Amino acid sequence: MEEGTDETLQETVYALMALNEFDRSAYIAAISDAGIFLQIVQLANGGWENYAAGGENNKFTGEALSGITIAVSVPGDFDMDGHVDLADYAFFGLSWLTEAGDPQWFAGYDIAKPHDGVIDERDLAVIMDNWLVNGNGH
Repeated sequence: MEEGTDETLQETVYALMALNEFDRSAYIAAISDAGIFLQIVQLANGGWENYAAGGENNKFTGEALSGITIAVSVPGDFDMDGHVDLADYAFFGLSWLTEAGDPQWFAGYDIAKPHDGVIDERDLAVIMDNWLVNGNGH
C-alpha cells in the first residue's frame, strides 16, 4: 500500500475485505491504513484507476468506494480513529458544498445514501447522527 509502487488498487481492496472478514479487530490498523491509501490515490476527477497511469475505471472506482466504506467503521470517521469528532468535521469542511469534478470535492465525504455527488447538508446530517459515537456504537 505505497503510493508509487506497482501494487494495484484491486489487490489493496481485496486484502482489506479479507482482513475485515477474517478478524477486523486484530487487523484494524491495516484495514484503516488501506482505507487511507485508497483515499490518497483518488484521481482528481473523483474516480480511481487500478494501477498508475491505467486511467479511471468505473469498476475500480466502485471497488475503492467499497473498500473505503469497510475501512471507515463509523460513517463520518474520516481520520479513522474510531469516532466522529471535530477532526473529522474539519476534514469534511474542506469539501463543503462541492460537487463531483470540483477541485476540493472528495467522494469519501459523500456519505449520505444514496450518494448524490454533492457534499452538503445530507452528508452533514450523517456526521451529526454519529457525532462522538465510537466504533463500538457508544
